[in-house]
Amino acid sequence: RHFVKVLHNPAHLQYFRQFLEERNADQPLRFWMAVEKLVAEPNAKIKSALVSSIVRNYFHGDIPAEELLDCHASIIKEIREAEVVTPFMLLTAQVFVQKAMEKRWFKEYQDLFPPSETPKGWLPRAVPPAELGCASSLQKCAWFTIHDIVKSICKFHREMNDDKCRMEFEGFLRKERENKEENLPPTTMRSSSTTSTLHSHDVSSGSLQDKDMALVKRQLFDNQLITVNFLVDDLRFYLEINKFSRLADSAEALAAHNMRSDKEVAFLKRKAAIISKLFLNSDIPPKLRVNISEDDRDLIWTLSSKGLLNRLLYHKAKVTLLPILIHFWKR
Repeated sequence: RHFVKVLHNPAHLQYFRQFLEERNADQPLRFWMAVEKLVAEPNAKIKSALVSSIVRNYFHGDIPAEELLDCHASIIKEIREAEVVTPFMLLTAQVFVQKAMEKRWFKEYQDLFPPSETPKGWLPRAVPPAELGCASSLQKCAWFTIHDIVKSICKFHREMNDDKCRMEFEGFLRKERENKEENLPPTTMRSSSTTSTLHSHDVSSGSLQDKDMALVKRQLFDNQLITVNFLVDDLRFYLEINKFSRLADSAEALAAHNMRSDKEVAFLKRKAAIISKLFLNSDIPPKLRVNISEDDRDLIWTLSSKGLLNRLLYHKAKVTLLPILIHFWKR
């Protein structure tokens, strides 16, 4: 149902790549995959080499980049003409190329997969019974795992739509700041304005402000480092971008039937600006008040400034925050 799932499913990605190759239209997908490799590379030296390779192959070739990537977003021209290209610029281009691929090819690709009429009991004859039992067991285990994950996410969303449950969860998240067993030693963060305030008050007042500004960190799965102070904001930010995604989906549905008005677009822009002001560029230090990277924040700003107002705008942020929230919610 969703193009993003095709790109992140190895089997579907392979089929989709073959589908595009048969139509001599695989270069946008190859670019998308190259940027994915770039993003996953931790070594700075290799990362720099990958950037150079991507720019050389897709932006400085004989075929104009817009034609090669089948995308005419302004960022494509900016990269082609830029003296220095950053990974962030390529990541921005990747989002627009992905959107162009979805618009051009996804429906046609979907049509290749009609509803299956295969009987439920059918199994390949060539597979020995013992292997079938093993495969069936593994498949059942995988399905049960997926079922549990989906069930948990659905239940989480239901409870977060209930004011009482959400407030109880927020209270729990606040208490996690005092969890000294799992938290790392706090670090104090001061801005210039708070520093001057601290000097003008007595010791007890200064100590209180120091406490307010203490950032408590914790390591989660895969050694992911989060700021515990931001967990309540993570939840509120996640719920707001979820609402934004639903509104954007509605606006896109209207646009598909030439029914979307400027009011819907203006409303989405205002909502994105408010979300940014509250969580990504706050007046209260630190400016970034959710557990996403600065690169992800900058990507949101860039895409928003270029007029991308759909669920892709916050996709990376949602993927980052949902596992964190589910982790604490299950506790």
